Amino acid sequence: MRAGLVAGVAYHQVLHAAAEDRLDSAGKPVLDPGKVRKLKDERRKKYSRLGSGGKSPFALLQDKLGKDKEGKVETVSDIAEADSKEKFAADESPSLLSRTSSGDVDVNSMVQSMLESQGAMADRFHENITFVREVSLKKLTQLKQELESEIYIITMLGDAIVEELERAEQDVQDAWSAYYTMTHRTFDTCTNSTPNRKKTFPGSFTPDGIADIWVVEMHYRMSVAYLTTTWEQSSTELSKLFQSMKEVECNRRFRLRELLLVHMQRQERLWCSIPALISPVVKDLMDRPTDIPTVEREVQNHIRSRAGEIKREKDNSDAKEELIEQEKRKTSVVTNKSKTSKAGKKNAGPGLSCAEELDPNYELVSPLMSDLLLKADVVERKSDKGVIALWKTTLVIATSDSFLHFFDIPQGSAVRPGSAAEVAFQALVPPIAVPTEDMIKNGKVMCGKSWFEYLIPAESINLKRSTISLNETKGDSIFEVTETVESHGAAKIFNMTSTRKFSVRLFSNHEMVSWLLALGMAT
Repeated sequence: MRAGLVAGVAYHQVLHAAAEDRLDSAGKPVLDPGKVRKLKDERRKKYSRLGSGGKSPFALLQDKLGKDKEGKVETVSDIAEADSKEKFAADESPSLLSRTSSGDVDVNSMVQSMLESQGAMADRFHENITFVREVSLKKLTQLKQELESEIYIITMLGDAIVEELERAEQDVQDAWSAYYTMTHRTFDTCTNSTPNRKKTFPGSFTPDGIADIWVVEMHYRMSVAYLTTTWEQSSTELSKLFQSMKEVECNRRFRLRELLLVHMQRQERLWCSIPALISPVVKDLMDRPTDIPTVEREVQNHIRSRAGEIKREKDNSDAKEELIEQEKRKTSVVTNKSKTSKAGKKNAGPGLSCAEELDPNYELVSPLMSDLLLKADVVERKSDKGVIALWKTTLVIATSDSFLHFFDIPQGSAVRPGSAAEVAFQALVPPIAVPTEDMIKNGKVMCGKSWFEYLIPAESINLKRSTISLNETKGDSIFEVTETVESHGAAKIFNMTSTRKFSVRLFSNHEMVSWLLALGMAT
């Protein structure tokens, strides 16, 4: 449209200059008013030297106009000067020939008709370029800006959802890596695994450096559950996103078709002498489908095509990596048995090369149902640190590895001492909130604590290095756990040890007996 507008302006200027005799010897329009007066004066003098029979068509037409109201004869020079002032105004007036409405001019009629037709064509082009500039181009630019804004929001929302899913998936991989490394080191059931695998999951170990199988197992189970829930909610947002993409595409095609149709119809009016060039374009625009089923089908085909390309690229990349891995295995000094075990599923993760197929009806159970867990309850605990120690609501868990873990309950939750352990455990997991379109539009960036922030034990006690005692002065429902902590640094050289003590307050004597029995089994 811009190219057509530039060409139309140039064509209008040339035709208008031809109709007003403002073309120089090279056929280019003269636009400067001073140069126009000078050009017409030179031509008037030239025609006057040739005699009355050699007058220009403009002079001959002017002679037929007669006198004005004051009885004076208006010369061609006066008309040229007045016209040069008018045509450079913001609102262009008609050309010189458009004012010569008299039909009795009979000299040089062929030249006069040509000049009149040039002026009429110039007016037609002026109308067309005004329409293109003020209507077609402006609306097309507006449509482009709106489309860019909508696509920006869609892109930001899609990227945010994918980033959230990738982060959740990475947490699952890291949790599995830590869980596999821990179980391999503890039970040593598989000798073909890769040793010393790097542990990157934040919850692999407790803050005190204590490695408990239940903790890493719990992190793995919860990371899988978190990924599943995130995917379910993200799927809903992605469905809305795809629907909005289809609506944007339908709206774009409809508006673009209407805009181009009006524009081409306007062009058809201009170029009515060559309808064979315009009619096919108009017919093609009229036949373009904008119904939702057709657009959805085209969008889905494009998505499938793009997904196929990505899959082929990934397969090619995996094939190259597999070849490189095979070369490395050939050059390394390993046994045939280890080669066979390492040539299994490449992306299945450590320890899965000889695993059985998963039952399709398998359901991931809660970490509180694990065989590694001995007992879990919501109690109150207090540390001996500080002058004034306060009781805190805590989820306490005893594991078969002789560890006692304290999980702090987040503030604002409805969990109280005596609440179900399952309810307390759910409170440790923050609500899942995937990015939405409103969040992107309002500029809200998702931030806050990681979903596993409260799943890392606040305190962990090794029961094998601890003593359990009852303090009757504090009540029958309170027992104390005192742990002997290994020394570090200079204190270790002098065999110095330290202790830390926690008081646990239960909500009934029955629970006290139950916990003492469980702790006795753990130790």
